Amino acid sequence: MMPHGAANKHVPGIISSPAKASTENNLSMSDAFRDTGIEGYLSDPDFRAWVLEPTPAMEAQWKAYQAAHPETAGIVAEARQVLLEVRSHYNKVGLNEAEIEARLAQVRAAAMAPRLQWRPRVWATAAVLLLLALSAAGLWRWLGAQRPAELSFATGYGETREVSLPDGSKVQLNANSRLRFAADWEGVQDRAIWLEGEGYFQIEKQPGPDTRVRVHTPSLTVEVVGTAFNVRAQVEHTRVFLTEGKVTLRDEAGTPAVEMAPGDLVVYEETHPEPWHRGRASPEEETSWTQGIIFFRERPLAEVLDRLGALYGVAFEVPDSLLSRPVTTGLPIEDLSLAQTALEKALGVRILLAPLPEP
Repeated sequence: MMPHGAANKHVPGIISSPAKASTENNLSMSDAFRDTGIEGYLSDPDFRAWVLEPTPAMEAQWKAYQAAHPETAGIVAEARQVLLEVRSHYNKVGLNEAEIEARLAQVRAAAMAPRLQWRPRVWATAAVLLLLALSAAGLWRWLGAQRPAELSFATGYGETREVSLPDGSKVQLNANSRLRFAADWEGVQDRAIWLEGEGYFQIEKQPGPDTRVRVHTPSLTVEVVGTAFNVRAQVEHTRVFLTEGKVTLRDEAGTPAVEMAPGDLVVYEETHPEPWHRGRASPEEETSWTQGIIFFRERPLAEVLDRLGALYGVAFEVPDSLLSRPVTTGLPIEDLSLAQTALEKALGVRILLAPLPEP
């Protein structure tokens, strides 16, 4: 028997989970926000720093806080979304302080108007306006002072994350992936994004015919105007699936560009004599991970295990005779134990976790 998953070069190894914050720290954080509602989180500098400029230490602290106080999950998620909406709006408008104060005066007047109707579709906008009225220009100035030239985001093993781009577009990062881009796209026609790993992109229509979003992987560039697509960039190949719109693929070698239509799947293997491989695929197989499930249809077990190994940072040990066996199943991407159990039931055999080899 040999371990599978470890052979995938996209798997750097097992990383340990961050240590939880102390019980005393969690209690003090809980007391600090007690009875303050969403305003308490929005006005807290540490909370804003965690949402807008997270570090591993911040992630560990707030993860421990939410684990100790699960009742705060809803309000924490809402406060995070409000801050991200504010930053997205701030990136789009170049207001000076006088203009900000004038806008805030309008917001306060609107907030005091009778019979203000709140609709689910506009909750984010309303929350942003409420935040601005509460925090005045101070938060805007804080955001401007803290905004870095470039933003970067990463996910750990078994973790997914949604990222907002400066123009309001969305990217959902799969596990063990990294994304970076400029913090401000105002007036920028060539809007570059760098991806390692896997991401599902929902790009807003760009403001002019000369404005392009370009997603760069180690071997390939995806050129976009406004569309939705999935990119998986691994060492061996880059895989692009288009769900809607149109994209153009270009490689570093300067071979002829490839135009994609919805439903197209293109796999690019840089070291292959014929690097471009084009076909059709279903959204179920290519994008189901955005719903928390990876779906495989008649795929060899070796491929399934390599994919799981990349997402979880582990290797699997199974008899070599099973590696070519076709598998049709759906597996969760945020629960390794459940994925292992589901795969064992689908195959009718025991699958063992194996130690990762030395890099």
